[in-house]
Amino acid sequence: MAVTAHWIEAVEVETMSGVQKRLELRVDLVGFHKLPGRHTGKHLAFCFYFILERLKMAQKVFLMTTSHSPLTSKQIGWITCDNASNNNTMMTFLQNMLWYKHKLKFDAVENRIRYG
Repeated sequence: MAVTAHWIEAVEVETMSGVQKRLELRVDLVGFHKLPGRHTGKHLAFCFYFILERLKMAQKVFLMTTSHSPLTSKQIGWITCDNASNNNTMMTFLQNMLWYKHKLKFDAVENRIRYG
């Protein structure tokens, strides 16, 4: 299983008129894990969650509260995978794991981008 991350980062760029900030798209391979055995949805979800845990991303996606209002610190946006039925199962298992382990409201349907 290969996991790539895509994010937008503000960078400072020196121009003739001074230093300006601009947004740049960043992409990186953040996880690559051999998935032995059958590629069931449950197995895929556990593998993906294992990668999130190794990156310490799963701990950063829960709801934080301040004295004024709740703030959501979301590190996981959307997950792209093809239309195979095991990916439907994977997303549902992942949704449940993130809720039970971190109280993260992650929607298996809304947070998925399909292709293929």
